[in-house]
Amino acid sequence: MEILLEEKETPIVYYYCIATDDCRYDFSIIYSNMFCGKAMVISIQTGNMVLLCSDDMEDEELWIEKLGIKMLDIVKCKAFLQLVLQQI
Repeated sequence: MEILLEEKETPIVYYYCIATDDCRYDFSIIYSNMFCGKAMVISIQTGNMVLLCSDDMEDEELWIEKLGIKMLDIVKCKAFLQLVLQQI
């Protein structure tokens, strides 16, 4: 085995719990210098992670299913993610 890269940093981590009329979503959002300007968005419910920035919100196939977003909540979750991802 060969280690190809080892970096150490102190990332900025936010935890969000949001609720819509029908569902609750729990996210961890990690801002790091390692992801080319994107944040690591993790759904605590699904255990899935996706690298996103606010520009990625238009490509809904990239994040909706992985983050477990229900069809009725796409507009609300999209607005939420665009807001928090603009902090990058």
